[in-house]
Amino acid sequence: MEKKILIITLIMIAIVYIILAIYTGIKYHTINPILATIGYVKVELLEKDYAVVQNIPTKTIFAKSDDSISAYMNKQGFTKAEGYYGRTRAFTNGHITKILVANKTPLENYPFFVWSLDEII
Repeated sequence: MEKKILIITLIMIAIVYIILAIYTGIKYHTINPILATIGYVKVELLEKDYAVVQNIPTKTIFAKSDDSISAYMNKQGFTKAEGYYGRTRAFTNGHITKILVANKTPLENYPFFVWSLDEII
């Protein structure tokens, strides 16, 4: 009987995890609900300027403001490139250009920006 309860409990945990992965994938562009929650806590509750939530397949960054993402990219050795507006920001180090796209913004009733980072060589 205990083995049956354990199996049912594990199945329920797996189902909840899959539902949370789908939800965070849609809402925050990351499939790991644990990392999305940690990023949310860092940016919202601990008042950090940004949090890198996911690196693979696409780097996802939660950031308080446009200035926060610029500070993050400057720490990585990149400077802001001209010619990108709206939801897109470009940063370059002279050899590599990285494009950031704001998937979610505070204007859409999100508490912070959700950025996706793509690399163009």
